[in-house]
Amino acid sequence: MEYRREIDGLRALAVIPVILFHAGFETFRGGFVGVDVFFVISGYLISSIILKEIEDKNFSLIKFYERRIRRIFPALFFVMMVSLPFSWFWLLPRDMKDFSQSLVSIYLFLSNILFLRENDYFSVASELKPFVHTWSLSVEEQFYLIFPISMIFLLKLGRRWAVVALGVVLIYSFYLSQRDSYAWSKAAFFLLQSRIWELLVGVFAAFYLSNSPRGLSGKVLGDLGGWLGFALILYAVFSYSKATPFPGANALAPVFGALLIILFASNENSVGKFIGNKAFVRIGLISYSAYLWHQPLFAFARHRILNDPGRDVFILLSIVAFVMAYFSWRFIEVPFRNAAFLKRRGIFILFFSISFVFICIGLCGHISGGYKFRFSKEFDQFFLAQKDKNPRQAQCHYSGGEAPSPENYCVLGNGKLKGLLLGDSHADALAFSLSQALSENGLSLRSITYNGCPPVEDVYRFDLRKVHKCYELNKKSFDYALRSDDVEYVVLLGRWSIYMEGTYFDNREGGFESSNRISLDVVENGIKENNNNPLRMEKLTRQYKRSVQRLLEGGKKVILVYPVPEVGFDVPRQLARLKMFGEKDEITTSYDVFMDRNRQVLEAFDSIPDNENLMRVRPDHIFCNAVKGGRCVTAKGSDIFYYDDDHLSNTGARLVAEDVIKAMKNR
Repeated sequence: MEYRREIDGLRALAVIPVILFHAGFETFRGGFVGVDVFFVISGYLISSIILKEIEDKNFSLIKFYERRIRRIFPALFFVMMVSLPFSWFWLLPRDMKDFSQSLVSIYLFLSNILFLRENDYFSVASELKPFVHTWSLSVEEQFYLIFPISMIFLLKLGRRWAVVALGVVLIYSFYLSQRDSYAWSKAAFFLLQSRIWELLVGVFAAFYLSNSPRGLSGKVLGDLGGWLGFALILYAVFSYSKATPFPGANALAPVFGALLIILFASNENSVGKFIGNKAFVRIGLISYSAYLWHQPLFAFARHRILNDPGRDVFILLSIVAFVMAYFSWRFIEVPFRNAAFLKRRGIFILFFSISFVFICIGLCGHISGGYKFRFSKEFDQFFLAQKDKNPRQAQCHYSGGEAPSPENYCVLGNGKLKGLLLGDSHADALAFSLSQALSENGLSLRSITYNGCPPVEDVYRFDLRKVHKCYELNKKSFDYALRSDDVEYVVLLGRWSIYMEGTYFDNREGGFESSNRISLDVVENGIKENNNNPLRMEKLTRQYKRSVQRLLEGGKKVILVYPVPEVGFDVPRQLARLKMFGEKDEITTSYDVFMDRNRQVLEAFDSIPDNENLMRVRPDHIFCNAVKGGRCVTAKGSDIFYYDDDHLSNTGARLVAEDVIKAMKNR
C-alpha cells in the first residue's frame, strides 16, 4: 500500500485535540471528536490493506491479526506496566478496583463495555480513570474481529454485493447512533453498534480509492474538498462540547471532514502539502503512543495533586506525553512491527503471556477490593462513608425513561402514612435517614424521587428531553398529592441551584465538578420552551415559587428543604487522600461561595409569604458557621456527612431528617 504523508498528518489533527480536551482546555472543548477521525482512518487503512491482499491472493487472517497485535499491544503493554507502581501507591481501593477491572477488560477487548457500565465518559469520575481512553481501542478491536471475515465472505459475492451489504450496516448503525445519542447517550458513545458506521465511512473511502488510485486529486477540486474537510474537523473541535448530543448526526462533521481529507488531500494540492508537513507527520507517527500516554499521565496527576492540577501542570504533562510517545514509538512500536525483530510465534507467545499476567493482576485487584490490605484500619471510615447511602436506592430511586405511578413508590418509615417526599437524588440521599426517623415516631411518607429532576411543576430537562420524564412525573406527583387524602405533608428537596444556574459546582478552592451542563426549562401551555438564560432563570424562579404555593393552596403542609451545601470534592475520597499523603485531615468550604451560588434560589424561597402550613428547613444552618465561622463542614470526627461531592451520607442526612421531623411534630 502506497504511503500517504497526509494520513499521518490527519492523525496529528486527531490526537492533538483529544489530548488538549482531556487536559481540560476549554478552547478544545470538542476535542473528543479526534477519536472519530481515528475511526475513519482505521477503517480506511485496514480495508485498503485487506482489499489489496485479497486482490493479490495473499490475504491471511493469521497475518492480519499478527499485524494488529504488533501495532497495538507492545506500546500498550509498556504504558500499562509503567502505570502499575503509580496505581499501587496513589490509588485508593475503589479506584484501584476500577483500575484492576480495566486491566482485564483491555485484553478481553471489552473496555468500552466496562466503562459504559461505570460512568459517563464526560464525568469527573472518568477523568480519574487511567485507561478510560482504551474504550476506543476496544471498539476497533471488536471491529477487527468481525470485519476481515465479513470481507472475505462478501467479496466472494462480488464488490457490488459487498458495498450494498456494508451500506446497509452503515445506515443502520448511523440510525442507532442518532437514536441513542438522545435515548441512551452512554451506549451511543461507547458501543460498536453506534460507531461502526464511522469505521465504514473509511472502508468506503478505501473501496473508492482502490478503483481510482489518484482519488479526487484535481488541484482545484482537491483543494476545495480537502480544506472543507479540514474546516469541518476544526468546526467540531471548537464548537462542540460535553453537552453536544453525540455521536449521531453531530459526528458527521468530523467523520466527513476526515473522509474529505482522505479523498482529496494529496502531494499535488495545498491541503495535502499543509496536512502532510513535517511537523504534522512526525506527530502523526507517534500519535498512537501519545494517545496511550496522555490519559494515564493526566489521571495520576489528578489523583496525586489534591486540588485541581491547574493549567500549567496539564501543559507540562501534554509535552511529557509527546516526549514519552517518541521514545515508546522509537524503541517499542518500530522494533515490534518488524517481523525480523520477533517472529510470528514469538509475538503470539509474548502477547498471550503478558495478557495472562495482566489479567491475573486485574482479577486479584478486583477480588481483593482494590488491594485494600495496602491501607490500615484508620482508612475504613472513609471507605465506609462512600457506601453510607440509601440502601434502597436501586429499588426506590428512578431515572431515565422510568416514571411509574406515585401509588407504586416506596414507603419510608413504619406507621401512619402522612404524605410524600418529592425530589431528585438529594431527596433520595435523605430518604433512608428520614425513614428511620419516621419509624421512631410511628409515621410514614411515600418517596417519589427521580434523578436530575427538582420537585417543580411544568419544567423539563431540555438536554434530555427525549428520555427524561421529569415533566410527566412531577405532573403525576403533584396531582396525586393534591387529590390524595393520605397526603398531609409534602417534603420538597432538590439540588435546586444546579437547575437554576445550569452549571456544576466550583468551590473556588480547588474543588471543581467537570461535567455536562444541566438544562432545565419550563413548559407553558403544553409547549416545552427553550429560553435564553436570563429569561429561563426568571421563569424557573416563578415555577419554583408557584409549585410550593399550589400545594399550600391545596391545603397541604409543605416542608421546604433549602439547598444542601455542595462541596466540589468527593468528600470520603478527598479525606482519604489527605490522610494518605500526610496533609490536613479536614475539608471545609466557603459559606460566601455557598451564598453566591444559591442566592437566586434563597431569594425565591424567602419571598414565598409565611404560611402556617409552610415549614422551612435550612441545611446550611446545620453545616455552616456552627463549627467554623464563614465555613461549611463536611465531617466531624469520624462522622462524614457526604458520600460524594454533593450528596449527604446517611450520617449527614440524619441531621436534616431530625429537622424535618421537628417541623412535622410542631404542626
